[in-house]
Amino acid sequence: EWAGREGVLAAHPVVHPPWIAHDAYAAAPNDEFFRVARGNDPGQWSLENRDPETGKELGADINIRPAWAVTRGEGITVGVADSGVQLDHLDLADRTAGAPHFNFAKGTNDGSPFLRNSLGAHGTSCAGLIAATGNNHWGMSGVAPASRIASWVIWERGPAAGQPPRTITDERLGDVF
Repeated sequence: EWAGREGVLAAHPVVHPPWIAHDAYAAAPNDEFFRVARGNDPGQWSLENRDPETGKELGADINIRPAWAVTRGEGITVGVADSGVQLDHLDLADRTAGAPHFNFAKGTNDGSPFLRNSLGAHGTSCAGLIAATGNNHWGMSGVAPASRIASWVIWERGPAAGQPPRTITDERLGDVF
């Protein structure tokens, strides 16, 4: 239609060929929550949201398995600046062992959560998305399941009982470095 209009020199339809995997595609991990969403169980749809039988896309995802054929994050340490990470968590203990943890509020090398509630669990959740150990028949797999996690606690309790937690100031962060 456009090619026939006055003043149009050329018009070509945009054609998107079907996607075909040409490179290696890593096997899906055997972790309990990696599977595709079923019922009320969301699975880890954000990493891979495809039908396990046909490979058909079921929705948005980051299509992680082609990247895993190249790397799983070996030799990389990711700093999680948050409320702390549960360093002995079953899916994270291997990823956090020996990493450079630091609590900026206390000036110590303890990267454990400063609170044992949902706020304290936030750093652990983020660390799991990054580096939860894959293929251990438990939990989930992180985006980079062979990377390491350094927990950097940048929150502290409020100045008085009942007051909300607060982040460490830039000046205090700068004092450490």
